[in-house]
Amino acid sequence: MRVLVVMGNDPADKKIQAEEELVAIEAAAQTKNDEVLLRALIRPTPADIEEALLKFRPHVLHFIGHGVRPAANVEPEIYVYGTLTRQNEAWGADRIRGVFRQMPPRLVVLNACLTGDAPTASTSLVEAFLDAGCIAVIAMMGEIRGDSSLAFSKRFYAELFAGTTVDAAVATARHEVRNLAIGQGAQPNAPALRSNWPLPRLTVRGNIETAITMTKSNSHAVRRWLIDDFVVRWDERWRVWQLLDSTDTRLALVSGQEQAGKTELLNTLAEICARHGESVIRVDLSGKTTGNSWHDVLTKIATEIDAEGLPSNRLKEIALEEGMSGPVIKNFRDELARCVGQGNSLLLVLDGLSDWQDNIVRDTLLPELFVPYLMPALGGTVAPIGGDVRILLATSKDWSDAWQARARPFGWQPIEIGPFPADEWDRAITHFTTHWISQVPEGNHESFRTMMELLRTGKKNGYTLNLIRGIVPSFQ
Repeated sequence: MRVLVVMGNDPADKKIQAEEELVAIEAAAQTKNDEVLLRALIRPTPADIEEALLKFRPHVLHFIGHGVRPAANVEPEIYVYGTLTRQNEAWGADRIRGVFRQMPPRLVVLNACLTGDAPTASTSLVEAFLDAGCIAVIAMMGEIRGDSSLAFSKRFYAELFAGTTVDAAVATARHEVRNLAIGQGAQPNAPALRSNWPLPRLTVRGNIETAITMTKSNSHAVRRWLIDDFVVRWDERWRVWQLLDSTDTRLALVSGQEQAGKTELLNTLAEICARHGESVIRVDLSGKTTGNSWHDVLTKIATEIDAEGLPSNRLKEIALEEGMSGPVIKNFRDELARCVGQGNSLLLVLDGLSDWQDNIVRDTLLPELFVPYLMPALGGTVAPIGGDVRILLATSKDWSDAWQARARPFGWQPIEIGPFPADEWDRAITHFTTHWISQVPEGNHESFRTMMELLRTGKKNGYTLNLIRGIVPSFQ
């Protein structure tokens, strides 16, 4: 499920708890790391929104910001503050119909004041989204305070990502907001104050039962690779997913310094593909004594494929053939496609190549095993023979620079994992500590202070998060 969050408030406006709301939605999404892909547009331009609709193709659009009260000669609008323009951009019904019909989300959540109210159908924001092709729209009939908006989103997405239907999730979230409006549920039967009760309303044009559904478990129901505390990195997740879903290439490369978070990203994407029914084989090539030739790399791949029970193949035999690397590796690629089978697909996930000698990776594997999986438009040479094979791999930044130089003329780019941006790091440590704080025994204040100090002073990358993973067991 792809969820696009548009944060449209002026950063100086503290009435809306926009950052806290984004954190709440992220927290819910990260409980379903293998099923939910989230992208946040923070104070975007109209062009940013249109591009995200066409390229990200969200199932859910969530808006955080302000709505304008309908009045005489004033049409309902939502405002999106743009960081570049430093002004509010108004989105009315006509503009919504024109833009969103290009790629309508299935569900729209307008978590802003008075977005469900309109003097006429033609000016209604809800009707505009439905006219554009959306199946369901959640909007607020009244004014909504920042704390109520936060409470609604937190509960709604917790329910939705847990597999609850949209209408049932809205009902539960409405109850959460109502309790907040009357004093945290102190008087559950008392009427809610009108000024505190935004009346979230769900409007449907279609089958609400199928508007949004979570992917169900298949043969890979047991998580094999996913790391539960893998947090944020939404942009990198999306960029890799774009490459894997592309018709231009069957090769995606993730690069970065040691312990930047490459393995966690590979594992998450491998799990997503497996849960979508795709055959996924993960090969761990890490270790300082893994081998010293390209034969060893092919043998490790062949061993994992054999262990997964793919149809009878000659991969091991080919991997050990004598001769020049070029012909042997080409035979290996062809046999791999044949054993996958016509009409089938396989994602081959390779991790740990950074531990291998430069000449093996740069001079042999790069040009002869991996680059051919770029489609011809990008300089690749592999023609479909049998099944479709795609490769996702991770390596060091130094090697990726050499790889990029080879493929740059064709427009291919690796995905680099570097330090977290400042705002994303703040959200990352919020999610990460929320996950791990439950592992620290109650009353162990010294352990908690150690964790907090590491997060405050450490580098803003996966290395610091790995330190936390390593020391938490010692707290227990």
